[in-house]
Amino acid sequence: MTEPGYLTTSWGGKPEQESHLYFNELNNADKKTRLWEVTAVASDEVLGIVSFWGAWRKYVFKPNAATLYDASCMREIADFTEAQTALWRANLNLLARRGGPDV
Repeated sequence: MTEPGYLTTSWGGKPEQESHLYFNELNNADKKTRLWEVTAVASDEVLGIVSFWGAWRKYVFKPNAATLYDASCMREIADFTEAQTALWRANLNLLARRGGPDV
């Protein structure tokens, strides 16, 4: 079990890999897509937002001003956005097969 605030493999990271970032899902009830606030675990600083970018049909990271990232943080954010995009596409395909509403 990991400490509170740490993610492991639920979004596709390496097994038992502790995260230095926390992805906190925000209430986005009026939207069709999900929204997360990205926070640095060590400093509790909000680094930016992960949201859906309709023109690209994928999740993207929108960093806050004056925030810095090393390669491991950028990889972690990229892994998270790619995993969420894959989940969104899988859900879209499932709805299409069932004849459900367009997402």
